[in-house]
Amino acid sequence: MSEQRLRAKFHKRLYIRKSYRETFWHYVNSNLLLKLNSLTFYENFSKRPVVHLNVNDKFLIMSPTGINLSFLRGRCMKPLLLISFLTLVTLTAEANHSTNTETFTYRGGDTFENVRLSDIKEVWVNQTRTIQSTCTRQEPYQVRVCRTNYGPRPSHHSGRHYSGHPNRRRRPGHRPPSSRQTCRMETRYRTVSYSCPRTETVRVRKPDMRFHADVNFDFVDHTYNSFARSNFSLTLNQKSLRVSVRDHSNGTPLLFLARSKRRVDNSRRNVYEILANYKVDVFEQQTIESPFTMPMKVKPRLKHGLLRLKVGEILSTKNLELVVEAKESQWGDKRRIVLTGNQISHRPSHRSPYISVIEIDFQRYFPNMDLYNGVEVKAELKLSSKLEVLNSGSLRTPLKSSGEGFLRY
Repeated sequence: MSEQRLRAKFHKRLYIRKSYRETFWHYVNSNLLLKLNSLTFYENFSKRPVVHLNVNDKFLIMSPTGINLSFLRGRCMKPLLLISFLTLVTLTAEANHSTNTETFTYRGGDTFENVRLSDIKEVWVNQTRTIQSTCTRQEPYQVRVCRTNYGPRPSHHSGRHYSGHPNRRRRPGHRPPSSRQTCRMETRYRTVSYSCPRTETVRVRKPDMRFHADVNFDFVDHTYNSFARSNFSLTLNQKSLRVSVRDHSNGTPLLFLARSKRRVDNSRRNVYEILANYKVDVFEQQTIESPFTMPMKVKPRLKHGLLRLKVGEILSTKNLELVVEAKESQWGDKRRIVLTGNQISHRPSHRSPYISVIEIDFQRYFPNMDLYNGVEVKAELKLSSKLEVLNSGSLRTPLKSSGEGFLRY
């Protein structure tokens, strides 16, 4: 086999296999993806070894013909080194791509944490454009068409002539028919190509939209438990920022109540940035759930001018909100009040220390209500609407308790 034929044969599709494994790759036009270990090139279907390459740039001839293949030395090792380097650069660039999910661990006593997130959205739009194209049309044209009409045979004729084929002699008594030619103009059509504008809709990629979030957490621990452990997870999905917490503390479960302030900065083109500050209060879960462990009961009589509401044990009113609505049964006059924090007056029940009684000065908040004909009262105790429970999935009971009653003298 000549050296030129062997060169052409080597540039066909080859199988590449590590000499100590059974893993195969494809090799086409020097596009290699392999490690520079001991490699053996094989022909496409016969799997007969063609050449064996070593890291030390030593070539071992393994061709069945035994022809020297040392001319491949400079043409193979350089593409291998170049492609390996480009592959390493590509993998490094992909590893530096920012993610849109971040996590951190809260440990009891921590006071501050900062998290930055990034997200990218590809922007595609449909654009209509006019391009020059080739169109066709049917164009009419006139042609002159002539036809010969043959009449009846004449009864006699004179002269010697031939009829039909020129080599056929006229039989005695045969007379050719009379003929007459008629012509007319006919319209026909042909296809003509011409240049014309054409409108098409194409998808065009615009500059990417980039989203960033800078989130600060300020913690206030009301449990003083230095062994507390909770995982915070932040997810940025374009303009949506979500914060969730999973408590892993040993002993008493914790509840994370947050007040958040967010500001959006989109002054830069194609950049949407969220600046968020979370003030997180850490409580024992029992402290927050205690007032909602029993349904609310509205007492039907005023005692010393006080409206009394029975709920679960209230350990702190700092994060509570009470909504009371009164409506006159006869006149339909309706009033509504909202009490928060220290505005909620409560005391322990005389019958059970695990029950609290909320007392409201009825004449102060609902003056001149017609108690003679009766007043319908609806009340609801809930967590402050300004608060967000970050680990709401761990709640054992809804943080809401409501009741209604009918007041009369």
